[in-house]
Amino acid sequence: MRILERDFDGARTAFETAVKKQFPLVRVEPYLAELAFQRRDFMAVRQHMKQIQKDGRSQQMALVADYWGTA
Repeated sequence: MRILERDFDGARTAFETAVKKQFPLVRVEPYLAELAFQRRDFMAVRQHMKQIQKDGRSQQMALVADYWGTA
C-alpha cells in the first residue's frame, strides 16, 4: 500500500523489516529495485538486479535483470 501512496521510504523500511523477519530476500529484491527506480537511484537498481541475476528468477524477471545488469 505504501508504494501506491508513493511513500517509498516507508515501503523500503517495510520490505527491510520483512527480510529481517526471514521473508526471502529473493522475493523482495524486485520491489526494492522498483523503489530505487522511483527514487531515480539507478545505481541501486543495478545492484538489486544483479542480486536477482544471482538468486534465480522467472523468465520475465530474467529479461529485466539482464538489461539492468548490463545497462
